[in-house]
Amino acid sequence: MSVRWRSLSRTLLGLLFGLLLMGFVQDAAAQGRQRAGQGARSGAAAAAKAKAKAKNKKKAAVRAPQAGRVAVRLMVVAATDSHDRTDPSLRPLLKHLQFLRYRGYELLDTHRAELAVDSRTTFPIQGDRKVALTLLRKTPERAQFRVQVHRKGGKLLDTTLTVSRNGTFIVAGPRYRDGILILPLTVKY
Repeated sequence: MSVRWRSLSRTLLGLLFGLLLMGFVQDAAAQGRQRAGQGARSGAAAAAKAKAKAKNKKKAAVRAPQAGRVAVRLMVVAATDSHDRTDPSLRPLLKHLQFLRYRGYELLDTHRAELAVDSRTTFPIQGDRKVALTLLRKTPERAQFRVQVHRKGGKLLDTTLTVSRNGTFIVAGPRYRDGILILPLTVKY
C-alpha cells in the first residue's frame, strides 16, 4: 500500500503543480491581453499624456545642441547653514550636494548657452561677479572647459575641468551671504 500511496501522491502533486502552473500562464496571458487592449484604447490618451509631460518639463532642462556644439547649463546655487531647505529643482543634484558641508540650497539663477570648440560665453552671477566658460575641446566621451570667475577687482577662480558627456560637474564658488555659491555645470551633446 505504501508504494501505491507514493505513486498516487506523486501523481496528485504533479497534477496540482500543473494546475498551479496553468493558472499562472493563464493569468499572464490575460494580463498581456489586457495591456494590449489598453494600449489600443489609450493611444490617444498616451499621446496626450506625453504631450503634457513634455510641456511640463522643467525650465532648467538642457536641450540638445546644434551639430558640433555643446549645450551648457550653469546653475547658480546659494549654499547655506542658516536653513535646511533645498529648492525642489535641485533634487537631481542632491547626490552631489550631500558631500558639501551645507544644509540648505537655493537656486538663484540658471544660464544656458551653446558653445563650439574655442568659443566663450560669459554669465553674470550674484555679488557683481561674472563666470566665463570656454570650451577647450570635445571628444565623444567628455568636454573640457576653462572656467573663470571674475570680480571687478580681478580673477577669483581660473581652472580647467572635464565634464563627462551629458554629465554635471559642480564647482564650489566664492563666498555668498552666510555660505557660498555653487555652480553646477551641465553639458549635453
